Amino acid sequence: MNVAAAAATTLGWSASAAPLLLRATRGAVRTAPARALPKSARAEAKLIDGKAIAADVREEVRVGVADMKEKVGKVPGT
Repeated sequence: MNVAAAAATTLGWSASAAPLLLRATRGAVRTAPARALPKSARAEAKLIDGKAIAADVREEVRVGVADMKEKVGKVPGT
């Protein structure tokens, strides 16, 4: 009996359901990979533009530092 089947039996699941519910890897038990899930349960991947996000963050920080310099007279890191 493999680890997944043993875990299924311990948890009261049927041994035939074990391969779909659990997967044994290097002695550890983890959930089944996404390909075993129905398509309706999978999340869709979304591509992001890291350079654009980084530019937005830098702009927000630049504006925040300028506001702090105006109000307090100091900037972070000095």
